[in-house]
Amino acid sequence: MRFAFLGFAAIAALTLAGCTPEPAEPEPAGPEPAGPEPAEPEPAAPERAESMQPQKQAQKQAHSSSGPIPAAFHGIWDSAAGDCSAQSETRVEITADAIRFYESVGRATASEMIGSSATVTLTMSGEGQSWEITPTLDLLDDGATLALRGEQTLLRRLCQ
Repeated sequence: MRFAFLGFAAIAALTLAGCTPEPAEPEPAGPEPAGPEPAEPEPAAPERAESMQPQKQAQKQAHSSSGPIPAAFHGIWDSAAGDCSAQSETRVEITADAIRFYESVGRATASEMIGSSATVTLTMSGEGQSWEITPTLDLLDDGATLALRGEQTLLRRLCQ
């Protein structure tokens, strides 16, 4: 049955191929007839272009870093109880190419912006082990709070 269907499909394709018209002979080269100029495409509607501009600017700003992690997320973040020191076990440091936790570091290999969130692929290493995670980063409270979403959600405040 399968071969019969393939044979039918091949015959149908050949039949349809025979129905295509021959290309027209090219016209001899000569001066172009005078006529109206081709119309230029209409510019985008102002409302739509203006409404999309802030979103594009925000995405440009978020990606203006030298690595996969958008610049908007860079900084030192800690829990509400943390003191933002290097010894804080809840501290998170985000740079253009890495996220550093207390006893592990994740090297960013890729990121994808979805709205104002960034999903980052991290190759993690720490305590003699290696693994990969893809957390989503969100900024809350006008950028004062970071939500790091993965197996669990960590909320961290921006250190001053």
